[in-house]
Amino acid sequence: GSAYVDRGVAPGESAAYRVVPLSGARAGIASAQKRYRFVEAPSSFRASANGDAVDLSWDASDGATGYVLQQMRESYIFTDLAETADCAYAAPAETTGEFGLYRLRAVLESDGETYYSDGVITAVR
Repeated sequence: GSAYVDRGVAPGESAAYRVVPLSGARAGIASAQKRYRFVEAPSSFRASANGDAVDLSWDASDGATGYVLQQMRESYIFTDLAETADCAYAAPAETTGEFGLYRLRAVLESDGETYYSDGVITAVR
């Protein structure tokens, strides 16, 4: 597989891409154009134990319409914990343990599509 990183697009902006296969000097048929909107990952993601809960908080991402919180389970796979428009969440007692690993992604809903930022991770003991 191949990959391309476009570092010239700022969060909240959109860009359109098309893939054209090359064989030597000959170009193949271009793929359909796909438009993406970029949303910045949340910053300062923090977790702190608070009795029978874990308080999670973060700084807002420009352009985000919400956030998806996930927690790593015993299978070492992140599963959805909550969706929120706020910049804080208290994980209930039944989702906590001696050690918790949490992932947060910003969400941007625009033009009938949903876009996600890269995830950021925090831990609590």
